[in-house]
Amino acid sequence: MNQNRKRYAQKTGMAPGTLVYTGGYTEQKTGLTRIDYHAGDVVVKKGATVEETFAPLTEGVNTWIHVTGLSDIALIEEVGARFGIHRLLLEDILNVNQQPKVVDQDNSLFVTLKQISFDQASNTLRLEHVCVIIGPGYIISFREKPGDWVDYISERLTSVPRLRTRGTDYLLYLLCDRIVDQYFLVLESFENELDAMEEALLRHPEKFRAERLVLLRKEFSGMRRQVAPLNEEFRKLVGGDISLIQESMRIYMHDVYDHLLQVTHTMENFRETYSSLLDFYVSQNDLRMNQIMKRLTVVATVFMPLGFIAAFYGMNFSHMPELKTAWGYPAVIGVMVVTTIGMLGWLKWGRLRKH
Repeated sequence: MNQNRKRYAQKTGMAPGTLVYTGGYTEQKTGLTRIDYHAGDVVVKKGATVEETFAPLTEGVNTWIHVTGLSDIALIEEVGARFGIHRLLLEDILNVNQQPKVVDQDNSLFVTLKQISFDQASNTLRLEHVCVIIGPGYIISFREKPGDWVDYISERLTSVPRLRTRGTDYLLYLLCDRIVDQYFLVLESFENELDAMEEALLRHPEKFRAERLVLLRKEFSGMRRQVAPLNEEFRKLVGGDISLIQESMRIYMHDVYDHLLQVTHTMENFRETYSSLLDFYVSQNDLRMNQIMKRLTVVATVFMPLGFIAAFYGMNFSHMPELKTAWGYPAVIGVMVVTTIGMLGWLKWGRLRKH
């Protein structure tokens, strides 16, 4: 995340439309895949060449171009030139810090959002920038690294022939549905971590590490910043104002929107749980501190008269008869023991009386 901010800072002062990849996958080679499908057939070309990828579109055939890896600026620029993608949208494609949004233009629709996964080993989020553009008879998707999208969608198109009769807006639905479903898996991981921390805090509050809770809350806030804006933006796909989304697809888009609302509500509940756990941890800390202060107070109270006796007989006066008697030392020790027992008894009696 910090590395992305550092790379994005390099764009400061540049002209609008300047193409700079701000992500961390700079070593990821840009790959191309083209899928052409219609009612009768599906043709998948993985690792397609530039010539194969940008072959002319055929009427009656839907085309999906999938771009993995955003480090090749020249290739991204060529995609934009071939399909008339505005340079500001190309800038958004390369800017991994771009917030989720939906942009409806005259003959194209631009959607950007985040693919989110949870790393169990480090308890951190993995955010991947995703952009999708659909137009008449084509859809273009961009992501920072390879994944299983091509296999997933090509398998659906091959195994369910009726899906091949649908337009590219159905592929948009499949991609968005796939990404949003991943959010539930991430929330499940958060829930498991919360349950584990809650149990640890209840069982052994003195051994609980608050850093774990703070770090997890930071990751959770990062996910919330990416998902929360998506609700408002996705409502545009549910409404009837976008011509590239067919009327028959509204119900599918509404399904994804419902899932987003469910994710948002779950996140709000988790947010309250985080606050409750943090408050409980602070109260347990205060209680533990009070117990320590109580013990220190008892020790100080018991040793106060003992210190007085020791200081009294520690004075360097020549005429102190007790200092020269044989019974002086044991007598003082006896007085100290009796005083200690008396103080402890008094404190214990006061405690019992209070209860």
